[in-house]
Amino acid sequence: MAITATQRADLPALHVDYPRTPLVVQNTGHVLEVPQRSNGGGALRIGDHAYRLVQWHIHAPSEHILHGHQADLEIHLVHQDEQGQTSVLAVFADAVVPASAAPQTPAADLLHTTVQGAPDTAGEQIDLHRNVSAVVLLGAAVEDRGGDRVVSGYLTYTGSLTMPPCTGGVRWFLVPELIGVDAAAVQRLHALIASFPGYDGYPDNNRPVQPLGSRTVEQRGN
Repeated sequence: MAITATQRADLPALHVDYPRTPLVVQNTGHVLEVPQRSNGGGALRIGDHAYRLVQWHIHAPSEHILHGHQADLEIHLVHQDEQGQTSVLAVFADAVVPASAAPQTPAADLLHTTVQGAPDTAGEQIDLHRNVSAVVLLGAAVEDRGGDRVVSGYLTYTGSLTMPPCTGGVRWFLVPELIGVDAAAVQRLHALIASFPGYDGYPDNNRPVQPLGSRTVEQRGN
C-alpha cells in the first residue's frame, strides 16, 4: 500500500502486552515466522477490544510505502480476537551501513538473531534457546507508563492480508518510526528468500504495492 496522505483522527492508544516467550523460528517457504504460544503469547488492546498475538514474521522489502519511502524490512505482528478477526501491527526497519555503525538495540539484536539463526530449509523450524518479547520490535515508538506499554502514534486502515488467500477485513496498524538493523541480516534474509521453493532465486517476498483506492488512512499522533 502506497500511503501519501492521512487523516487525523481521535483514536485510542495501542496497549501492548507481549511477555517473553521462546524464540522459535520457522522457515515457511514464504516468510521467516516466529509463532507464539496459544496461551500466554501476549495481546494488543485498542480501547476495550483485545487481540491475541499469534505470530510475527518478516518481509523484505516493505509492503507499505510511507510518504515515498520503502523500508528494507517490514515486520508483521499478527493478532486475532475471540471472534477470529485479524489485526496486524506493522513495524519498519532499514539497514544501517557501514557495519561499524550497526545499531546496538534490542530490536536490532532480535532481528539479527532471528534471521541469522533461521533454518535454511523450507518447512523446518529451530529453537534458538532464548526467551524474547516482541515488544522490542516497536523500538522507541513504545512508551512505558508505569508498566503499561503504550504506542501513541500510528496509522490505521482496514485492508487485507498480504499473503494468500489475502483475506479481507483486516485492521492494520502501522508504526511509522523506523528501527535500524545491520545490513548483514538484511542480506541473509534476501538470500534465504531466494532459496524458497518456486522463488527461482528471486530475493524479495513482499506483495506488490497495492493502490490505496478509496481507503482512508487515519493517523493518531504527530
